[in-house]
Amino acid sequence: MFKKQSTIQSNHLLKTSERRRLRTELKECFPSLGEEDWERILPHKLGEVIVLKLSNKATLYCLQCNTEKDETLGSTFGGKFGQPVFVFVPEEGGWFPTVYTLWKVPHLLPCFETHSQVSRFLLGAADLMLPGVYPPDNDGSFTDVQFGQRRSVVVRGNPMPFAVGVCCCSSVDIEKNGWKGKALKLVHYYGDSIWSLGDRSKPNQGFSLEQIDSIDKLMEEQHNVQSVQPQSTEDEEEKKLTQTTSQLCIEEDEHSEPCTEVDMDTLLDRCFLQAAKCLIEDRQLPMEASKMFNEFILPSRPSNTVIDWKKSSHKKLGAFMKSLSKRKLCKLKEGKGQLQVLTINRNHELYQSFVPYDSKEMQSTKDNTDSHSSLPVHHPVSHNNGIPQVVEMWKPHQHMKHLLECLQKDENALYTREEIRDVLQQYVQQKYPQNKESCEIALDDVLRDAIFKGNTKGLTEEIPSVMDRKEMESMLLSRMQPYHVLYQPGEEPIIRKGAVKPIGIVIEDRQGGRKHVTRIQGIETFGIEPEDFAQKAQIAFACASSVHPLPGKQNHSVEVQCQGNVASDVIKWLQKFGIPLNWIQIQDKRKKK
Repeated sequence: MFKKQSTIQSNHLLKTSERRRLRTELKECFPSLGEEDWERILPHKLGEVIVLKLSNKATLYCLQCNTEKDETLGSTFGGKFGQPVFVFVPEEGGWFPTVYTLWKVPHLLPCFETHSQVSRFLLGAADLMLPGVYPPDNDGSFTDVQFGQRRSVVVRGNPMPFAVGVCCCSSVDIEKNGWKGKALKLVHYYGDSIWSLGDRSKPNQGFSLEQIDSIDKLMEEQHNVQSVQPQSTEDEEEKKLTQTTSQLCIEEDEHSEPCTEVDMDTLLDRCFLQAAKCLIEDRQLPMEASKMFNEFILPSRPSNTVIDWKKSSHKKLGAFMKSLSKRKLCKLKEGKGQLQVLTINRNHELYQSFVPYDSKEMQSTKDNTDSHSSLPVHHPVSHNNGIPQVVEMWKPHQHMKHLLECLQKDENALYTREEIRDVLQQYVQQKYPQNKESCEIALDDVLRDAIFKGNTKGLTEEIPSVMDRKEMESMLLSRMQPYHVLYQPGEEPIIRKGAVKPIGIVIEDRQGGRKHVTRIQGIETFGIEPEDFAQKAQIAFACASSVHPLPGKQNHSVEVQCQGNVASDVIKWLQKFGIPLNWIQIQDKRKKK
């Protein structure tokens, strides 16, 4: 429910009397907690309670502390509105604790235990299915599960809950259906928009946005690493890095020659340049420094080499990344204990002069990334200064199979218009090398099937024996299924079925024509968040702006409304995002005078 960022429609402070009523209502809803537990969650005389009304009809209650550290509340004090503690969701039956609250009192709700591998699906907003639930340890059957009951979810070996939801079955249903079907409808989970409104902390090292791991497993892995861990624990990036480099030190050949500080610094620079030139694209940025090191820089080291921070002048990742920034090889941003790489300077002299080398680790990492990606897209997106890109693509139909097989092309992949043109060009050159420059091409069985087979119903004449190249291309595209792919910096491409829906800009009258309003719809298709657009529009266009849901139960889109006629300003702004004019439609509904 909270996978996408909800719009905060209003916020206000609770009065003291309202706060007492809130605490009384919550005590009735969660009677298992004692007074000490409630003092940890909602202390009587500490902090303020802020109520946020969200666009999805939920109400979020946040505790805002005046101090950054307090013995009662712990070291976390929340985000802009404080730390989310409870959320009221009318659609799901009432009150739900946030993960921040559950980390203080894990026994607040009964829980389902699941596998670590299952957690990655729940962190993607999927519901919990019964086959992914561990049976109770006592007799292997649940006796206390009730339909509509609130429950949390934990990974076996990690006591901290990472999700909360509503039961979709009872104990009787579980036994009756043989542990098949849905166990829990997810309401809120670690990493969703409610979590992001807080301080975005995590309770232990087993938590990550990709998967929740068992603490016992992590402890065992750390115990098996036979290397000295650095005493400095400045931030989480150094912890991740220490574990990775320690494992690498174990793999090092006993007879390897010692390395000086200068040699190690040079090796680190070469690894960064190799990764930047061969593996990292601008659309993947910004990126956490620890992720860039573990997934790109480290695998880019030359064969039979080991990175040892103790033998470098930097001693740790943060200092190394800052040295790159100081030399203007990249641009960094530091915040909340994490370093982020914003951009890579591809015009730098070192980058331009660097010649990539062969690296077995780099190649295996690249192959592994490709093998785990189910994205059937051939189109490589060029660097576009970190701006989201939308690319029109088409999927071949069944009668193009023989044409693609002749050229050893993937029939299940998506192709751009240029790639379809190349497919035709390559086939013609292969089949008719003497006529490769001719505008008209003779149709053989393969081309005839690809263009006409199963599509002769509307033809008034016989199938021609010769066709123009451009006509062949247009007819081939008209038979293919249109798609469009959204590329965003630092994220996986998003594939959507259907042609690109253009952005709609509507200008309307208000107050009998004395005032006007501009409505903008469909900007989400191009990776633009409506809430961010509305906030920036207020400053850029000097007008009031707001976000409203579009009518229709099945329509989950929203539109941005700006006061006044700002259509021309909006168009100029959209073009800065790389959106061409043919994907922008303007409709003027003002009455003509």
